[in-house]
Amino acid sequence: MAIKAVATDIDATLTDSHRVLSLAAAQAMRLSESNGFPVILVSGNVLPVCHSLNVYLGLSGPVVAENGGVVFWKRGTRLELLKDRKEADRGLEYINRKYPVNKVVTDRWRETEVAIEEHGVDIGKVRSLIKQGGFNLYANSTGYGIHIMEPGVSKLKGLEVAASWLGVTLKEVLAIGDSEADIEFLDHCGKSGAPGNATPGVRARADFCASLQFGEGFVEVLRHFRVI
Repeated sequence: MAIKAVATDIDATLTDSHRVLSLAAAQAMRLSESNGFPVILVSGNVLPVCHSLNVYLGLSGPVVAENGGVVFWKRGTRLELLKDRKEADRGLEYINRKYPVNKVVTDRWRETEVAIEEHGVDIGKVRSLIKQGGFNLYANSTGYGIHIMEPGVSKLKGLEVAASWLGVTLKEVLAIGDSEADIEFLDHCGKSGAPGNATPGVRARADFCASLQFGEGFVEVLRHFRVI
């Protein structure tokens, strides 16, 4: 089935490891839009960050934020929250009593999950405490933070909403990502690609793995699938 849209992760896919946006990737996204392939940003970051990037890059697709918990489209100002963060806040309060952790700076804007600093934190300990406390939650690492959320929230679930708004099926989407959090939506889209810095698990599952890393690898993926 022909590609009709591009869905891409942001951190370490469009940016380098320090989260600096690749100008080559930015130019490629504009060219993708010009060629009739709207771009959907799919990220673990908060909606204000994803929406701002969408606006300043001139992208036309919806954005999927908070690992799928929030879907927003500036066209018609459509907003859908797949969950809320009440259970996650209760879980974090319990974790902090036994294993103190710090929230990431952007947590104040999160609506469907909580995110804590990853450096020096044992995610296995966090998962163990979630289970011990009997919470209906799971913890996922993106490499930039540990996200605590309810089951049913994922980048795939958020992308399903975004694609339906755009009027395309997942089989008509080219998905691009670098981390384990991206595998599920890469697996369910029609085509998938990964930059050269992607984890071994992602590289093993993607239809095409770029030789170049980060944003330059993203550009290579778009060229391979003839989006640009």
